[in-house]
Amino acid sequence: DFEKLPDTAVLAEAAVRAREAGAAAFKAAAKLASPADMARLAEFQLMDHGIPVSTMGMGPLAPVSRLLCAQSGSVLNYGYLGATATAPGQWDSTLLKNAISRLTPLQP
Repeated sequence: DFEKLPDTAVLAEAAVRAREAGAAAFKAAAKLASPADMARLAEFQLMDHGIPVSTMGMGPLAPVSRLLCAQSGSVLNYGYLGATATAPGQWDSTLLKNAISRLTPLQP
């Protein structure tokens, strides 16, 4: 969602629909308006949805949110190749790989 972070219940229902449709994973990418949004996205990531989940923030809080979501267990963590990001707040892939390698996973 390029406008805002949906309610947690909306995200959870979308994860259920993805699981029931046979998806291999569920991805949630949304614009974050505040640190509280970032915390809520990480909390969603830490929940058991019965399907692998990938979460990431967009906007000014995106870079730090992408590390927090990776630390919270996000199964896909996108970095760009080349000179230009393809989404707001995306990390250079080499920098992202190095940063994630230094994180200690969080537990639910």
